[in-house]
Amino acid sequence: MQTFPGWLDLLAVLFLAASAASAVLIAADIFLRGHRQSMWIMDVVWPVTALWSGPFGVHAYDRWGRAGERRAVMAAKKRDEVPPNKRQPFPVLTAKGATHCGSGCTLGDVAAELLILAVPLSLFGRKIFGAWVYDYFFAFSNRFSSNAASRKRCRRSARALRSRFLQWITESVIRDFDPG
Repeated sequence: MQTFPGWLDLLAVLFLAASAASAVLIAADIFLRGHRQSMWIMDVVWPVTALWSGPFGVHAYDRWGRAGERRAVMAAKKRDEVPPNKRQPFPVLTAKGATHCGSGCTLGDVAAELLILAVPLSLFGRKIFGAWVYDYFFAFSNRFSSNAASRKRCRRSARALRSRFLQWITESVIRDFDPG
């Protein structure tokens, strides 16, 4: 069994603590200080993003996430202006979209790790393979359910929903396929 240097273990613990503190800081800003996002899901996405990105997530939220604050977006719409969260550079918009997707997977991973503690699974004699099965199942199902929930408000025909589902499955398979 490979052991890691003590300083690396300490660094990991410190980053986890900083990440938890970052998530609490962002959640407090959103829910206690009243900086709710215009899209309700982003109220969840930003703190969850901080769970894996730590202080970098706080910086991203301060710099780009606050632009999506509900009051600022509504004020811009009343003045017939483009909302501040839509005036950001394309790479920022893309990164925010990725964090939206990634937060669903993160929540799935957290749920999977809790399940692993309660119901361990071993494949091919290795617990890590069983953990990967749980991780993939939860991340995938969480992503699908969050996509379905966000589209619930849209009134689309059954044909359009089937088409979108097939497109989503195809994109997921292509994106997640790693031939190496």
